[in-house]
Amino acid sequence: MTKTWTYTQPVEILFQNGIANEIDNLLAQRGFTKGVLVCDEFFVDSWPNVSPKITSIYSDIQPNPTIENAQNCTDAILATDAEFVLA
Repeated sequence: MTKTWTYTQPVEILFQNGIANEIDNLLAQRGFTKGVLVCDEFFVDSWPNVSPKITSIYSDIQPNPTIENAQNCTDAILATDAEFVLA
């Protein structure tokens, strides 16, 4: 017997060429003032000052993360007083 389940993720996802240049404006439109950026080291190196609203960066991520890697990221986010997470 197959079980049916539903998963709902109320998260806005934006895809657009050059959208990284709009991050600060998008955050301001939503009233966000402090948040965590979750990304790889390449993004940190490429966009070191992505927004003054980013108060913390977690970049110790790996492709196909392990449970431990995901938990470490979660712990780092929870240790902040962030209003949002940008990934």
